[in-house]
This record gives sequence, structure tokens and C-alpha cells, in this order.
Amino acid sequence: MSGNPRLEGNSAMAEADAAAKRAERFFSGWLVVATAISIVANVAHAWLTAPADIRIGAAIASLVPPVVLLVQTHALFMLIKARRFGWAFVISLLVTVLIGAGAFLLSFESIRVLVITLGTSPDHAGLFPAIIDLSIVGCTVALYALTRPRPAGKSEPDVEPEVGGGTVADVQLSSTDLRSLSLTERVMMWDRAASVVKERNPDVRAIAERSTGEIAEVLRLTHEEGKNQREIVEVVGLNDRIVRSIKRAGLEVLRRTDPGALQLD
Repeated sequence: MSGNPRLEGNSAMAEADAAAKRAERFFSGWLVVATAISIVANVAHAWLTAPADIRIGAAIASLVPPVVLLVQTHALFMLIKARRFGWAFVISLLVTVLIGAGAFLLSFESIRVLVITLGTSPDHAGLFPAIIDLSIVGCTVALYALTRPRPAGKSEPDVEPEVGGGTVADVQLSSTDLRSLSLTERVMMWDRAASVVKERNPDVRAIAERSTGEIAEVLRLTHEEGKNQREIVEVVGLNDRIVRSIKRAGLEVLRRTDPGALQLD
């Protein structure tokens, strides 16, 4: 028995987080392997089929389809995750899908021709590129699912230690003061506040395991953009418990720290 009630009460969540991290490592590793296989297959096809005097150029050009497929697949889910809906989102989504589909078809044909050249029956040759390139898409979908915020419908027990009993209303950062700062000054201010939050809460797991950038983004969305809890969860991709702990710790820091001390010197 650990003797720590907070950790004991959070054991189920810790196990789920550990399982998610293992799954994330697995899919990340398989994504690297599938992408490497696709790249090697595309380069091999170009090298074997191109005239000798342009083989190097053909091999370099053959890198485009698998790399673009990987990038566009990630871009697609980043767009969806951002939830910035509107006409610009729709156009970006369509362009991303079209580019990704084009890259998939180019890679598909190159690998299909390669395996036929190596003796595979034309009737079954299409399975090879489908397995390889769809693995890239599948791993990306899995990683997206693993990093999605948990549904806000279920409220999790507040197992992190309290770092202050205030609410956002207790700390008022003047919008006029913020507007008087440049973008660089505001970024630096939130980064410094995030650093202080981490320094003052080394035993709060939800904070200690987050990067300064993640903490700064939660503070910025809360106090600069006035986002609510659910909106912040959707934007940053962290669960309710983590965002709640960061906001609470941030309130404590902002109450006790002169805002001027967080700005650029």
C-alpha cells in the first residue's frame, strides 16, 4: 500500500493512462515502420523502373507520395481536432483529403507495380500497397483517438490536491492591459506564469507531467480569450481533470504574483 490516498483513489485512472501510453507507443512505432516500408518500396520501384541516367532523380521524386500521405493524414485529423468550423475549414478539409488521396493513389500504383515485378500475381498485388499505406492512415486514426479529450459528460473525481479555492472571477486581468502588450510580450507572460505554476506544484501529477507550453496555453485560453472549461479541453486535447488542476494552480499564481513581474523586462 502506498499510503497516499490521492494516488490510491486515482489508481484506475492511472492504469487507463498507462494503457493509453503503451498503445500510443505501439501505434507510433508501427506508424514509423509502415512509413519506412512505404518509402523503401516507392524508392525501389523508381530505381528499378527508371532509366539509369535519371534513377537518382526518380528515387528522390518517389519520396513525395508516402511523405505527403503521412503529412496529409495527420493534417486532416489536426484540422478536425481543432474544431475551427466554417467555410475555411471546409475548403482546407477538402484540399487535404484530395491531396492525401492523390498521394495514396501514386504510392499504391508504385508499390503494386513493384510487387508484380518481384513475381506477385497481379490479382493480389494491390493488397500490398493497401496494407502498407492504410497502416499509415490507421495508425494516425488510432493516435488521434488516443489523444482526444475525454467526454465532458462524466465528471471525474477531483483527486489532485487543492492549490487554491478561487475561481476565474477572483482574478481579473484587465483586457486593456493585455491589449497594450505585444504578441511576444503576452506569450512571454504566459510562459513565465506557466513556469511558476510548475515550480510551485511539483507534486501535482497533472501539472508536473505537462510541458510549460501546454500549461501556458491553458492559462492564455482561460484569462486572455475567456474560454470555458469544455472549450479549453477541446482545444488543448487534455482531459477535464488536468485542465481543472492547471486552471486552479494558475489562479493561485496570478493572485499572488504581480502581473508586471510576468511581463518582459
